[in-house]
Amino acid sequence: MRNPIVPLLAFMTPRHYLVAAAAFYTLMIGSGAIPGNAQALSSVVYDKLLHFFAYAVLACLVWGTLGSGPARRAVLTLLVIALLGGADEGLQSLMPYRDASWADWQFDMYAAMASVAFLIVTHWLAPAVLRAPARQPRAGMADGRRRRKPTH
Repeated sequence: MRNPIVPLLAFMTPRHYLVAAAAFYTLMIGSGAIPGNAQALSSVVYDKLLHFFAYAVLACLVWGTLGSGPARRAVLTLLVIALLGGADEGLQSLMPYRDASWADWQFDMYAAMASVAFLIVTHWLAPAVLRAPARQPRAGMADGRRRRKPTH
């Protein structure tokens, strides 16, 4: 199952999700590294809410990169988000104008847990048609129909 939520995104492969996750994470880290940018954004929207929504999106993208069962995907997604959130806070501790916070990392993990729970529930509720892998046509049935020999 690639995308149980939005069938229109069925074209997304695990590689697409990986590229999107890497780009999104890079954008998050890059925008937070600009002096004053994170503080300006936090003055408009509560800091923990920003962390929650950013890591919820990232968790959904990470989930899409994994191609195993829901339990294994859940564990791996949580582990990846824990590492990425820890790396984010570690980078913040190296910047003189930023502060690392365990509370931020906790909200990253809350977001990942909420996203994973949502994705597991949608996996269980998704119709079997969406969960079934795409079937390849059998030999001699390139367009899905049986070929008949011409009769003379």
